[in-house]
Amino acid sequence: MDPKETKPTLKSPKNQHNTTLTNIYKLTFISTLIAFISLVTLHFWIASCDLTNEHRDMTCSLKFFLYAVPHIITSMVSIANTLSYTGIVEFNTSLRYMLNQLESNTTVKYTDIQLEYPVRVQDLLIDGIVTYVYTPNTLIDTPNSPVVFYFHGGGGIMQSPKLSDYSLRQLADDMKVKIFVPNYRKSPEVCFPQPQEDCLTVVKQVVYRSNEFGVDSKRVFIMGDSFGGHAAVYVAFKWHELGLDTRHAPLRGLIPVYPRLQWINLQLDSYIPITNNGRMSSPQLIAIYLSLALIGNTELIPYILNHSIAKLSANYQERLNEFPHLIVESKWQPPTELIEKYSSYADTLLSPYATLLFQSNFSVLPPTLLITAEYDTLLSEGLLFKERLEVSGVSVEYYEGEKMFHGYFYYSGLSPCIDAYKRVARFVDKYV
Repeated sequence: MDPKETKPTLKSPKNQHNTTLTNIYKLTFISTLIAFISLVTLHFWIASCDLTNEHRDMTCSLKFFLYAVPHIITSMVSIANTLSYTGIVEFNTSLRYMLNQLESNTTVKYTDIQLEYPVRVQDLLIDGIVTYVYTPNTLIDTPNSPVVFYFHGGGGIMQSPKLSDYSLRQLADDMKVKIFVPNYRKSPEVCFPQPQEDCLTVVKQVVYRSNEFGVDSKRVFIMGDSFGGHAAVYVAFKWHELGLDTRHAPLRGLIPVYPRLQWINLQLDSYIPITNNGRMSSPQLIAIYLSLALIGNTELIPYILNHSIAKLSANYQERLNEFPHLIVESKWQPPTELIEKYSSYADTLLSPYATLLFQSNFSVLPPTLLITAEYDTLLSEGLLFKERLEVSGVSVEYYEGEKMFHGYFYYSGLSPCIDAYKRVARFVDKYV
């Protein structure tokens, strides 16, 4: 052998293992450092915004909400996966901690606002679910108040009624009704349909015990935004399925605000951003929400983004034939092991209570006020929902926030938001 020629050095399995661990620890350290810097930046950004004035320094907070939050959530999920992979912290534990930090930093100033609306706020435990009750002072001693159930947004993984406290006080005062807001459980700790069922549980308990809560069980409205909009429509369909419309009374009204109504087609027109106008619900972020909602982790994200998730369901062809505009046709043939692993989740995804646009009878829904936003990823499915309602003969009122974005309903200083609140108040007054 040529003396200049050297044999390649082979690492022992032990050395390879140590090298792998070293790389993982480096990655973990870097990821944790990024997370720490992001959270510190977040804290000081929010702290620098004057949230106590009339418009709550909207330029600052809107830019943060539209552009920073989606990236921060995506980073948090990546960090939680890394920490889980290394065995340092469980995925659910680390993700929940970071999401709670995000929420606490974005809501801390709102609690300091001297709220001008004469509304009493109570927190009750209803069948194990913390529920906030907003009662205008004029209705405190009223035994049979009309009631609105409001389900907050947050993708089903974050936020609480505290984030929308200011808006809920204003809505309660404008509508002159009691508002019940359940703090439903969230993913990844629980999966679909548990958050929606928590909302339904609170509705049923309040209706069944209406005298105890001082509400009129025959004057009930259901309302929610984003993920909470999905819960609102879910509860409205369940109201009929459970016979509550005959045992008590039909719902007086349904008010979904830019609702999430389908999870399987990320190629609808509004998913394709033609301008940089604050479409904060990107397909990537929606895929994160969906995977967490279905299975409590992020394993389904690739199959959601490439539209192959539906193909894993035994109901794929049937749904494709019924709703060709919603199902993206795929010639891909999934391997048996993938079907065995994920088919039950795909079946759930294609069920009419997960993808609510698959419901067969929209005529059972009450009069509806649908609120959307012009620059929202979810606009297309909102318009499909409106079309299904109109074809089914349901009375529909529609408001689209001009040049508005997903989440604008919480910014009560914006003109389109003010207009939307007025529409809600008129709608409730009309059907109460």
